[in-house]
Amino acid sequence: MSNTKPNKELYLFLGSLVCLAYFSFLFLNTYAFHSESTIIGVFQELLTIPFLLLSITLLVFAIKLGISNRFSPRHFSLYTVLIMAVVVSVTWGSFIF
Repeated sequence: MSNTKPNKELYLFLGSLVCLAYFSFLFLNTYAFHSESTIIGVFQELLTIPFLLLSITLLVFAIKLGISNRFSPRHFSLYTVLIMAVVVSVTWGSFIF
């Protein structure tokens, strides 16, 4: 049996990529595809608020982990913070502007 610990940085990074993919799809569906499919609308309505809350949570955890790693480029936490900073600023900024 291996006693390897789960890589928290990798999980945060993959979560940030999923969050980025969701909001990218949401943007493309709104401005480019204009899909009128009911199932896509249902998923958009069900998942948007949880993904908004997930984006803030991932950013906070990535900053905490990045501080402990001193934001080294060798770790995923730096890239997670950069991705989530862009996602949070664009999505939450869209409510303001």
